[in-house]
Amino acid sequence: MARKLKEPEQKFYAKYWPQNGVVSAITNELPDSGSFIEIDKTVAERFLSGEESYNKYKVVNNQLQKETLEVTTKKVSVFEEISEIADSQDFIVEWNGCNKHWNFISTVKDPVIFYIVDSSNYSKLIRTIQIDNIDKQSTFNFESAQEHDINLLSVITRKYLNSYGLRKIYE
Repeated sequence: MARKLKEPEQKFYAKYWPQNGVVSAITNELPDSGSFIEIDKTVAERFLSGEESYNKYKVVNNQLQKETLEVTTKKVSVFEEISEIADSQDFIVEWNGCNKHWNFISTVKDPVIFYIVDSSNYSKLIRTIQIDNIDKQSTFNFESAQEHDINLLSVITRKYLNSYGLRKIYE
């Protein structure tokens, strides 16, 4: 009876750039030069089958490691909520619940856009008020039922001027 010889276990290697550890190739032949490490057969098969990209791996301390991308975000606000109590700012927004209108009082004549938004969700726009040429004061009547309750609203604008104030008139 002939005995079946056991085939030698196939070995796999990851070639990499020594400067940064980035994997450049996967092979089953022992490289005769360059930087390489032996890797597990199941890992090599994932690369060779296209299931996983070896370009996302690095060799660190002679170990194959998946490179993790660190994503950071920085929130840069170009809008300013007008919440400071009106006093002597460059621009004063006045909510007048009694007369059901907005007054915009300015010391400058620059054009400005105001966004009336839901105070709990700034993405929910209630109304946009654009003032192209203000001459001391401009008045705009309320257009929606939501504008009647200032506690549910926020007024925001791009940062055009140095200071803004909000005045609330209930009676």
